[in-house]
Amino acid sequence: MPETNPTAPEFELADAHGYTVSLSTFHDRLNVLLVFNRGLVCPFCRRYLTQLRWDTPAFESRRTVILAITPDRPEQVRSYWEHEDPPFPGFADSDHRVALLYGQKVDLFGKGRLPSIVIVDRQGRIRYRYDGSSAPDFPPNETLLRELDKINQEPAGE
Repeated sequence: MPETNPTAPEFELADAHGYTVSLSTFHDRLNVLLVFNRGLVCPFCRRYLTQLRWDTPAFESRRTVILAITPDRPEQVRSYWEHEDPPFPGFADSDHRVALLYGQKVDLFGKGRLPSIVIVDRQGRIRYRYDGSSAPDFPPNETLLRELDKINQEPAGE
C-alpha cells in the first residue's frame, strides 16, 4: 500500500538568476507548489505560467511558494524570466534529474513530458499531485488553492 503523504524527494536547482535553491529551504515555513511543465516552447505551459502569475497573491496568502521547473536549458529559462518577469522562480532541469525524482510522465508517442503539479506541505510531505494527460492538461488554480486551504487548516505535524 502506498504511503499516504510520502516525503518529497530533496533536490537543489539554480534558478533563472543563478541562485541555488533546495526544497528544504522552505521546510517549516512555506508550502511549495512544484510546476513541472513541458518546456517554454509549449504555448500551453506559457499560458499556465501566466495564470499562475495572476493568482500569485492568492498562493502567497496561503503561505505557498511557486517553483516552475522546466526541461529547458539554463539560458532559455534565464531569457524567459528576463523578458516575462514572472513573480516566482523558474528552474532549468535540462538533465531531467528532478523530473525523474518526482515521476513526471512522458508522452509515449514522442511528444515530450506531460504537465505535472505537486504540492509539498511545510513538513516536506507530498500532499497533492496532478499528472496531466496532454499538453494543455493543467489543474485550475482554484483546485490548487482549495487543496492548500485544506492543508493549512490542519494542525502542524498531522
